[in-house]
Amino acid sequence: MEPVVEDKIRQAFDEINSGKTLEGLEKLEALKSDGAEDHRIDFGRAVAMARLGRLEPAVGVLKVLVEKYPDFRQARDILTELEKVSGRPPAQVETSAVPALPQPTASPQPAAQPAIPAKQASAAPQASPQSVQTISRAEALKFAFYGPTLLTPSTLAKIAASTTVWQELLNWHAMLATDQYVAYVDAFYRQCLTQYGQHWFYLDITNVLYAASKLIQPKNYLEIGVRRGRSCCAVVRGCPTVDITACDMWIQNYAGMENPGPDFVFAEVQKHGFRGHFQVVNGNSHEMLPKFFSQNPGRTFDLITVDGDHTEQGAYQDLHDVLPHLAVGGAIVFDDISHPAHPYLLEVWRRAARECGFLATYEFAEQGYGVAFGIRVK
Repeated sequence: MEPVVEDKIRQAFDEINSGKTLEGLEKLEALKSDGAEDHRIDFGRAVAMARLGRLEPAVGVLKVLVEKYPDFRQARDILTELEKVSGRPPAQVETSAVPALPQPTASPQPAAQPAIPAKQASAAPQASPQSVQTISRAEALKFAFYGPTLLTPSTLAKIAASTTVWQELLNWHAMLATDQYVAYVDAFYRQCLTQYGQHWFYLDITNVLYAASKLIQPKNYLEIGVRRGRSCCAVVRGCPTVDITACDMWIQNYAGMENPGPDFVFAEVQKHGFRGHFQVVNGNSHEMLPKFFSQNPGRTFDLITVDGDHTEQGAYQDLHDVLPHLAVGGAIVFDDISHPAHPYLLEVWRRAARECGFLATYEFAEQGYGVAFGIRVK
């Protein structure tokens, strides 16, 4: 193997082991795209995907590895455990059900040395076997002192504002149905990145939804206030298999811009590789959502956007109606908390979050129209 490829694999594995899972995965995906062939690349990809909650793609990669290397015990063991939980939404998977992921080996042979080196052992004397109880990561997590290892809002914010996410987002942002606002935002993103580079920290509904979709891999997504489908496309880019429920009144000339309707939005998400089910709820959300949930008792969503009625009472009502239907570990995104025409929306968000009692939240109001989001923790 070329030394450059070997170094890149090692760097990627070091990042995965140090908690920079997304960065490590991206390095391995780049190697894969470049045509590099090494079983460690695929094994590392599967490990990273599993740690990010992307269980089904991880299972697919592991199946190919096990078929090619029947004696690859680490891959086979992880595959067996992940197959037990891969059919359920990430938000419903107990952390203890996902196995502790071992270090990938340099060879499929079980006796080979790890390709991801463990941190250097401490020089301190080892405790005697009688004084220490050896416990696996999976077993330890069953104690659940802190609860399940859910995504935190601050983690989502950090990833959404990362240079990596911006580079990915800008690769497809120009493909969105362009209007005056989208054209401005695209130019704004690019100018800020040119001026401030990796130090630019900015959040809005688009990068938050794209990052949330990549991290959570939602089975289903509810959006109130769809218009031309920009937010739906961001979610699809992060998880093409997501099922979408889109609620809008499709008011013509909304906010002074064209609002062409659900057929247009469906055509837009298809441009971005959409492979899920698209359901439209036409009409006033305050009337249609209570009816929808009464007809679908127990229905939950892994990702929700509230960007519809911007009146004080109307925005609160939308939040009040959908929050009970957010899955544990799922994310809700609320737009325009610092919009000059709607200065009350930040307090509307805070009130709804306080009253529900199960959200960990994050707010960004430094620039633009602002965005708030939360993760359901219980």
